[in-house]
Amino acid sequence: MNFIQLKIVSFFKKNLEIFLLVILLIITIFITQLYNSNTKKIQRIRNRNMQDRSFKRSNDISRLNSEFGNRENGFRRKNNRNNGNVDKLILKYNELAREALSNGDKILSENYYQYADHFLRISIEQKEKQKDKSQTSIETV
Repeated sequence: MNFIQLKIVSFFKKNLEIFLLVILLIITIFITQLYNSNTKKIQRIRNRNMQDRSFKRSNDISRLNSEFGNRENGFRRKNNRNNGNVDKLILKYNELAREALSNGDKILSENYYQYADHFLRISIEQKEKQKDKSQTSIETV
């Protein structure tokens, strides 16, 4: 230790109360700076969200009577979802699952297999709908 550091240490040994007050002051300054930086981040996020919503929100009444009415779970869902690539998604998630399993990650592999299973069920539903449509069109002719 150099001379200045020894003087500071000896001063604080003699005046323990001052030392504790200085430590307390440093801690409060650190906490307030941390709090201020976090509140600024939160404010930026809130402002960004408000700016994003401002152009989407309109006072149009047709919005209330649209096809996207409130559902039981509160979600809005597009009726024209494009599920044309379901077979590609099944292949994609199966390949990702195999890759994760080869890397030794069983949990991630199972996660990908569940996605593949989900899209497989969607594919089966689509094929059944197409089959029903073709049967009804044959019956009407």
